[in-house]
Amino acid sequence: MAKYVNINGTNIPIRANDPSNPQIGEIWYNSTSNSLKGQINFASAAMSTKANMNNTRGQNGCSHNGTTNASLSVAGNNQGGPLVNNNSEKYDGTSWTASGTYPQATFGAYGSGTQTAALFCGGRIGSSPYPVTAVSASYNGSTFSSEGDLSQARQSIGTFGATETSAIAAGGHNPSNYTDTEEYNGSAWTTIPATFPSQDNMGACGTSTAAIANQNGGTAYYLFDGSAWTSGPASILATSSLNQALVGTQTACNALGANTAPNLNERIQSFDGTSWSTSPATLNVARQQAAGQGTSTSALLFGGTASPGYSNATEEFTGAGPATVTITSS
Repeated sequence: MAKYVNINGTNIPIRANDPSNPQIGEIWYNSTSNSLKGQINFASAAMSTKANMNNTRGQNGCSHNGTTNASLSVAGNNQGGPLVNNNSEKYDGTSWTASGTYPQATFGAYGSGTQTAALFCGGRIGSSPYPVTAVSASYNGSTFSSEGDLSQARQSIGTFGATETSAIAAGGHNPSNYTDTEEYNGSAWTTIPATFPSQDNMGACGTSTAAIANQNGGTAYYLFDGSAWTSGPASILATSSLNQALVGTQTACNALGANTAPNLNERIQSFDGTSWSTSPATLNVARQQAAGQGTSTSALLFGGTASPGYSNATEEFTGAGPATVTITSS
């Protein structure tokens, strides 16, 4: 039988990695992920449904600077099983596979870094009498290693940073809200003089010197410059941002989902560094407390609390403009 390459020549190149600067209309086969890829131009922002995680996960941690082809989900609430779990799974752009075991079964342990170099900290380890943990652990792409503990045990922390050795943890709950901000230097956590408004269940994204975080239960957002927090432009939606997923940077981010009491919502807000606007795209699964990672134009959202319980749904956000997509027959 004739092979495809003998019939069509080399019109579709085979590559181990996606090209760094693909042209619109370009198509290639990624031999690492075993998928057909292409570069297309989106006229408008859109959400698309992707493969479900193997486990339902509420308040699951993620490596904020992961990509749509290299994502990581850690621990979280589990529907129909143990209330909290310590397993993890990673996503390659097509499917989720089981990965390393986190040192502590928990939920609300959030992270920074990438799929192959991430850091996670804190979390809640049970329901009564409100036990929380100060544990932090790094991830190298396959296994977790225990790192220095937080100065204060807490859950639902705004955690962000470009790398596993340069992370920030702000706010949190234990059971009262905390205003402390801690900085991780690769070996230890240190409290820095940057007071965050007393919040928990907050979303955050950015680097250790330029980040944005939201206010739980309101419309306020705050900006971090590496040494202090200041008030940023308020959301244009009157929504309770209960652990609303934030993806991107301080000057280009999206806020996905939330809890607009008494209902979950599917709305997406976009921030350009100056003001907020409503995205024309909406989530396919309305939810709160989901994990999100990526950029303002290409991001992955997974897990969270939906109806009637914790979710394993995965969705990909694509902003208007050129983007790399996986081509399927469906």
